Amino acid sequence: MNEFESIADGILKFKEKSDIEKEWNSFHLDFSTPFEFKKDVYNKINQEIGKTAGLYSIFDGKDCLYIGTGKNIADRIKSHYKAAQGKDNAKRWNEFFRENNGINTIYWTQFNIGQNQKQSHKIREIIENILEIKYKPKFEYKKDSLPLVQY
Repeated sequence: MNEFESIADGILKFKEKSDIEKEWNSFHLDFSTPFEFKKDVYNKINQEIGKTAGLYSIFDGKDCLYIGTGKNIADRIKSHYKAAQGKDNAKRWNEFFRENNGINTIYWTQFNIGQNQKQSHKIREIIENILEIKYKPKFEYKKDSLPLVQY
């Protein structure tokens, strides 16, 4: 199997894991935990995920709030917690996560294919975009908007 076939096969196999709530690992995280307890929050995130490359999502009940990707998912979740505490430089992140803080479910799955980190990152971004179309996370979609698809 050549490199292209290997990557295409990996993407197709991911379809089996596209049901976030049924197929991915999960844990609960309270984004409203005061920032002075960030060490406890960070330790929980590290224990649950470790240093894993892949995809993750944040749900409030059945509502998808956010879908993301990272070469270190735990660090990405920590950045969202930091934003929920108003400690991020990006106003958009602070506002969103402050409005949607509280106990949320973090779903995550390991996903790392490709010959190098850059290639793996690009492939994860493609899958992230497909999942955003399926789940319409609150962070990316307005209530009445649909993504445009052109062929």
